[in-house]
Amino acid sequence: MCTTTDKLALRAATRSHHRWMASVTQTIEAVLTHQDSTTDFPPCRFGHWFRSSGGAQYGLQAAFVQLGLHHDAVHRIADELLALARLGRADDVRHRMPELTLASNFMVGTLGVLMAAGEGCHPCTEHPESLSTQPG
Repeated sequence: MCTTTDKLALRAATRSHHRWMASVTQTIEAVLTHQDSTTDFPPCRFGHWFRSSGGAQYGLQAAFVQLGLHHDAVHRIADELLALARLGRADDVRHRMPELTLASNFMVGTLGVLMAAGEGCHPCTEHPESLSTQPG
């Protein structure tokens, strides 16, 4: 059963991911515009949730395993983009940014699958804004 508490935790994880993605974009842009090669991404709070309470709650669900794959892809792509930015390869970064957005969208969609997995849990009709691909 998907409880209100479960949904709140999943919404918080989604918001945390959106905030991290916004900071990733800002970091990459800062590196590109100022050539500040020491700038790095902030810690990933979503990853902490994923490895701790998220894993304890959802770790056996196939969607959670898929979520981990999407999360890994987001980090891999973000790291690659930051490396390109540090090399001053702005065109390559801008060309690949949609790839990061797509991986992020897959991640958010998988969070929605986890929300909807429980009996009577319908986040898309109760709170569709919680699954928005926009930072909130």
